[in-house]
Amino acid sequence: KVVRCICEIRSTEFQGAVNLIGCGRFDLSENLDYAELSDLKNVNLAKIPSLHGILTDSILRLITECRAKNLTDSVKLNGCGRITLGKDFDAVQDLKIVDLSRIPSLEGTLSVSMVRFISEHRGNYGTDAFKLHGCGCFILDYIPVDNSQTLKYRSVNLSNIPSLTGNIYFFMTLGSLIELNLQGCTGIQGNIDAVLPHFAELNKLNLQGCSNIQGNIETLRYCSSLKELNMQGCRDITGHISVLQACPDLSVLNLQDCCKIQGDLITVTFCKSLVSVNFMNCSVIKGDIKSLSDCLHLQTIKLKKCDKITGDIKSLSGCACLELVDLSGCKKITGDISTLRECLVNINLDGCYNITGDIENLKVRFCSLFSCPEITGDIKSFSGCAIETINIGGSGSKIIGDINSLSGCDRLTNVSLMHIKKITVNLLALSSCQCLETIKLIDCDVTGSLKDMSGCKKIKDVNLISCKKIEGSISDLSAMKCLEIVKLINCKGFVGDISELKFCTEVVTFIIGGCDNQITGDIQSLSECKRLAHVNLSDCYQITGDILALSRCKCLMIVDLDGCYHITGDISDLCDGDWLTSVHLRGCFEITGDISSLEGCACLEDIDLSHCRNITGNLSSLSGCSRLRTVNLHRCFKIKGDKEMFKHSKISKTKMSPKKIPVRRSSMTRRKSRVTSTEDAKVRRMQNVVLDYHG
Repeated sequence: KVVRCICEIRSTEFQGAVNLIGCGRFDLSENLDYAELSDLKNVNLAKIPSLHGILTDSILRLITECRAKNLTDSVKLNGCGRITLGKDFDAVQDLKIVDLSRIPSLEGTLSVSMVRFISEHRGNYGTDAFKLHGCGCFILDYIPVDNSQTLKYRSVNLSNIPSLTGNIYFFMTLGSLIELNLQGCTGIQGNIDAVLPHFAELNKLNLQGCSNIQGNIETLRYCSSLKELNMQGCRDITGHISVLQACPDLSVLNLQDCCKIQGDLITVTFCKSLVSVNFMNCSVIKGDIKSLSDCLHLQTIKLKKCDKITGDIKSLSGCACLELVDLSGCKKITGDISTLRECLVNINLDGCYNITGDIENLKVRFCSLFSCPEITGDIKSFSGCAIETINIGGSGSKIIGDINSLSGCDRLTNVSLMHIKKITVNLLALSSCQCLETIKLIDCDVTGSLKDMSGCKKIKDVNLISCKKIEGSISDLSAMKCLEIVKLINCKGFVGDISELKFCTEVVTFIIGGCDNQITGDIQSLSECKRLAHVNLSDCYQITGDILALSRCKCLMIVDLDGCYHITGDISDLCDGDWLTSVHLRGCFEITGDISSLEGCACLEDIDLSHCRNITGNLSSLSGCSRLRTVNLHRCFKIKGDKEMFKHSKISKTKMSPKKIPVRRSSMTRRKSRVTSTEDAKVRRMQNVVLDYHG
């Protein structure tokens, strides 16, 4: 009855309508009957820090069925105490989707039977059929060596469970494994040297993101049947890639970010079936790129920042199946780009200073040539191919032309021009590109009005920085119904009222700064943007409103209202969101409330409340924010406590002066002497001329 009462009140009113913060211990009843609660559309027990319990069969069934019928957010248990898994998943064996994600307080031990159930369930219905991301700590149970059932395992898929901890030795007895997928399990640790010799039949090994796993890659010689190897992000793996000679059937090789692995590219010539090679950020790998030409089935080559690799890109012209080449940062590679006209679909040569040639007749869909000073040509060359993405820039770029020449590219989806003055851009010319989704123009010769872009119905990302000739208003954005990301920084001709943003209901990121304070309006309009995750209106001091409007944005992660000193409200209104990670309210003098309201924000990492003189409370209330890294409470005179309480926490920095914002109207200044209380000094202080006192 109590659970039903809480859920119904919060469903009809709002989450804070039932407030149990600061109470004693509550326990989920083990006799909670699923049948009595199965009609609920929303189960909201969030922000009850002292709530504990075991995920019994009834509760497990209630969570999974409610989420299957409605949405993941229909069940909320964030900000609670310790909730532990039961002994098995028998109660949900008949369900296709088991969603236990985004319950930060959920933890427990994964037994042998649980691992088997998760793997088989994902094998039958897909990886997303069983979700455990965003939860607390799960520990792998020990598998006895004499357990004969473990030998029947053929596939284990525990991917995308970042909170899963334990040792890779857990899998030693699974000698019959064909596939082992631990992608994204950052808590798994151990040494592969003791495990891989047991996997003679292994075909697929995916350890992507397992940054705590160690060992020598040369133990792969025991896995002669290996076809797919993915160790991306395993930075502590060492050894020489010459061991790949023992895996002749290897088709997919991904050692991205394995910076301690050594070897020569000539080794891959023994793997005749290779389709994809990824050595990105492996700066120790050396050799001649010509070695890859022997792999006739090769489709993807990624050698980003492998600056010891040499050779002429002409040698790749014989790879008939080649679709993607990423050589960005390979400074020693030479050659003429025109030699790849016939074999490439996607090419990235960012930072390849020694590659020359003309882009004329280059038949590509994706082209990135940032900081390629020796490559020449006119941008109109792309008008004759099915170009989809263009990324060109760098102060020394010799590529010229007018963006008007691309007006006929009906497949163009992404345009990125940075720090280049030789290409002229008029936004009106891009309006005819009906498939355009992303436009990124940084410090370019751009003219026109945002209103000209209203014809691009599919545009999702508008990123304009230091385009001082552009004119427009926020009302021009309202015609872009699919808009997700808005970044308008240092665009002096941009004006408007943010209330017009209510028509852009799909916006996820909204950042405006350096627009000569011509942005006005009430933040109430942001409440219509249900998917809003990142809002930055720093130094837009003409904006008004109550931060209560942001409480309706349930996906909110980052809030930056630094210098918006007309904003009012209670800080607790920001705490209804489940994923709040950063709160910056520097200089928001009118905001009130107690910092204890932040206690239930389990994901909070960064707080800046400097100069918020009306916020009260005690530092001890932040002790429950386990992920907190930086705290700035400078000149918050009503907040009490001792920062020594953070001494043994994971907080890396307790800031005593405001973080410097890269784009602002006024500059940061320091004054050692006392500032007199003149009207001029008050105005300057309101414009965020920071008075930084030390001692």
